[in-house]
Amino acid sequence: MKRKINDNGYEIIVFDCDSTLSAVEGIDLLAEKHGVKEAVEEITHHTMNGNSNFAEALALRLNLVQPLREDLYWLGQEYIKKTIPGTIKLISDLKKEGKDIYIISGGFEAAIKVFAEHIKVDASHIFSNVLLFDNEGKYKGFDDSNPLSKNHGKKIMLKELAKLGSILFVGDGVTDLEAKEVVDLFVGFGGVKIREVVKNEADLFIEDKTLEKIKDMAVGKQKLDNSGSM
Repeated sequence: MKRKINDNGYEIIVFDCDSTLSAVEGIDLLAEKHGVKEAVEEITHHTMNGNSNFAEALALRLNLVQPLREDLYWLGQEYIKKTIPGTIKLISDLKKEGKDIYIISGGFEAAIKVFAEHIKVDASHIFSNVLLFDNEGKYKGFDDSNPLSKNHGKKIMLKELAKLGSILFVGDGVTDLEAKEVVDLFVGFGGVKIREVVKNEADLFIEDKTLEKIKDMAVGKQKLDNSGSM
């Protein structure tokens, strides 16, 4: 069942990162950099559309890519280059309205923190996967105790965050949609990629190339139309 926007808005606004705040999939860019683009993109496509096990897909893609520590700073810069238009202003406006802003992503912490600094999201409000490297900066695994490295990780993290207040969550993929039941409103974002299952099942779906409409939803001014799209 699709829910309507709360007239009083939401206290916490949470965004996915890849294909939501930035128009890239970080793991796919790393794969291209390391010459395994096609194989990794195929796994990403299946995962984001709900056809693969996220935990298995994460491990498989990272084993194919074998990223270096230095790659994560580079990736952070790529996120910045492809920031969704209007995002910095949106984050600023939401903060002025007293909203707490978080990023919860299956992406990689070091890269997302570089990007988050650019769009002015506090480092303490970022939850993402942590990659592990040896002394030479070569990939040696990831923190598999992190809920975000597992299936339904975003759902687990958002359920905990919901203890702090009402949540509006914005994301593009099935791993975001999975958390719908533990947040107060789930907004699917199709400005980068439209994933049909997300479009069909999100409380609201945005096909604009920007996230500007999130502000009105966050403060409770925007109303859903009958179709659940805007």
